[in-house]
Amino acid sequence: MLYLAKICRQGKTDNRFLHLLAQQKSEHFWSLLMQDDALIEAPELSSVGDGVLVLVELSSQKEVISIEDASGWVLELVEKYLTMGISPDVLHQEAERIEAWRQELTLQNQDVARRALEIETRRDQIQELEKKLELERKNIELVKEQDDDRPEDSQSANGADESPVRTTPS
Repeated sequence: MLYLAKICRQGKTDNRFLHLLAQQKSEHFWSLLMQDDALIEAPELSSVGDGVLVLVELSSQKEVISIEDASGWVLELVEKYLTMGISPDVLHQEAERIEAWRQELTLQNQDVARRALEIETRRDQIQELEKKLELERKNIELVKEQDDDRPEDSQSANGADESPVRTTPS
């Protein structure tokens, strides 16, 4: 695990310690360590002055795997972020803007989904109405056919009833 640490002395001894300041969680994410007791003995740094920042790789048992001067890393951070006017306030504002966009997109997505559901419901209603209209049209055609057949039947029936009665003279 990679840490940012400051070399320090504890008491009046010449023994050097690494005071762990931050821990790398992922490539671009670090978390500050608030523990004042995060000290790791590092006798191999007896020739290095107090206050020097270093990048330290530690094993899971907190044993030093490697140490390198953090000057280059700090200068790279300054070059990448601070020379472009990117401050923590700017980053915070950008994060808020991104969150607002995300919320707006979520609302728009929900609105689109709601509209799609309404359209689907209306389409189903229209299809149901089309079926009903088609059925009604067929019923009307059937009734019309039956009405067309009835006048012929009624005329012949009326014609039989209205046939002249022949009477024979008596």
